[in-house]
Amino acid sequence: REGTRAAASAYVAARVLGAPFALANYAVQGWLNGMQRASNVLVQNLILNASNAILCVYLALDLGGFGFALGVVGIGYAAALANFIAMVAGLANIASCVYGWNGQRRMAGHWQWDVLYDASRLGDFFSLGSTITIRSLLLTLMQTYFTGMAAGFGSTTLAADQLLLQFQSLVSSGTDGFANAAEALVGESVGQKDVARLVAVVKRSLVWAAAVAICFSATWALGGPAILALMTDQLAVRRESDAYLFWVVVGPFVSVWSYLFDGFFVGATLAREMMISMIFATATFVVSVYTFVKVLGLGNNGLWLSFYLWMATRAVALAIQKRRVVDAATPKVLQNGPLLTTVPMYERVFASEQS
Repeated sequence: REGTRAAASAYVAARVLGAPFALANYAVQGWLNGMQRASNVLVQNLILNASNAILCVYLALDLGGFGFALGVVGIGYAAALANFIAMVAGLANIASCVYGWNGQRRMAGHWQWDVLYDASRLGDFFSLGSTITIRSLLLTLMQTYFTGMAAGFGSTTLAADQLLLQFQSLVSSGTDGFANAAEALVGESVGQKDVARLVAVVKRSLVWAAAVAICFSATWALGGPAILALMTDQLAVRRESDAYLFWVVVGPFVSVWSYLFDGFFVGATLAREMMISMIFATATFVVSVYTFVKVLGLGNNGLWLSFYLWMATRAVALAIQKRRVVDAATPKVLQNGPLLTTVPMYERVFASEQS
């Protein structure tokens, strides 16, 4: 356990050097997503992941004397450098969107630098940012707690859980494409006060999310052991991963909804509602871990059950507040009027609560 802690500390010390660049990447991708430049976001992510993979190999391994052989620390440095490379590529992407690679302007309008000095807009920005920050801190707390609990079951179980979390990360990445599209389209619908378009966007997104869940679940069920064999040559870790593989097989049917609803609420700039859902979800996770792991003694199965209950609680808590998304797209004078009754999909997608 001490070895694991020392390796983690060394990785974090190296990885944190790339924090400013990682934050800049979030800002760049936020702008690109808001402008519906999904292809540019894809390019930036490809550059980020490709450079990270290449640098990890070169910095972490010896490669017959051609690598730096830094081990875990090298992986941290690789991530930091990859974020810097991706930031530069992202800024170039923004420049290409605005001016084009030939230097000719492609977008109308201008940069509104005066917004930086508008107290009202800055207040709204920091209010939105602070609630999202609290949500992100709770998310990080849950992930750290999950890793800490897994480490308590031994290094083999910890390694197996980290591999399985990569499966979940792929589900997140696969769903994020639709969630990011939903963010931009929901934002447009809210800005145009177009409830019918909002509902159509939500309906299509839900269908695609279900398709993503089916595809990932089938892939993990049919090819999970083979994929794990590619990820590690440690037989003990592979056997341990196989023992808990069924959690990531059923997991997509639980997790995709929380990712997608996040997209709806981000698009409608309803950060407070997202924070509330994360508070409830984190509390559910802590109580579930205590109940299933500590009291009932379910071990790692109890930890994974708690993880997916956390995911389900996030989705349910946002679904309960779904009317807020519709209200954001509804003209204030019509929020309690006949407008919503003219949208036939409303009852099917956003069934209103009975008062």
